[in-house]
Amino acid sequence: MSCRRVLVALVAAGLLLAASSTGAQQGPPVKKAQPRMRAMMQRAEQASRWWHKEDVAAKVGVSASQKVQLDAIADAAVNATREAARLYAQAYARLLSALSASETKPDAVAAARVELEKASSAVLGASVDRLLAMREVLSPEQWSTLREVQPAAFQIGQTRLRGSGSSAGPEGD
Repeated sequence: MSCRRVLVALVAAGLLLAASSTGAQQGPPVKKAQPRMRAMMQRAEQASRWWHKEDVAAKVGVSASQKVQLDAIADAAVNATREAARLYAQAYARLLSALSASETKPDAVAAARVELEKASSAVLGASVDRLLAMREVLSPEQWSTLREVQPAAFQIGQTRLRGSGSSAGPEGD
């Protein structure tokens, strides 16, 4: 049940991020995502659930139990990504605040930069964790077929990985 371990790790990471943010200095309130951004995120989320497309699921050979596991992974990834994005927005606001102070303090700017870089890494990490969990559910053959028939399944955020549509490794790209 290595998929279950990955899901537990995803949930634990999300809780750890949430817990660590409560003790951090609170920045200015962050506005909710604009409707355009929410719609874009919703489309990306729907596109990432490739196993709901009957033709793709059939080509990859996804079983009903795998679909249930993939749905659980996707749900956990949505929650982890939202939390990471929230923390990123807060860190960005704190950086802008530090940069906008009447007298810029280099130490405050440097600390805000480090916080923003960590938050950015967490956003990327949530996408990578989703891919790792998917890999645990799919057989090597299914994974290879998915790369051929649905390369968008390997997107991280808004970025498509170079060569994700081919079955060759990085050296073949």
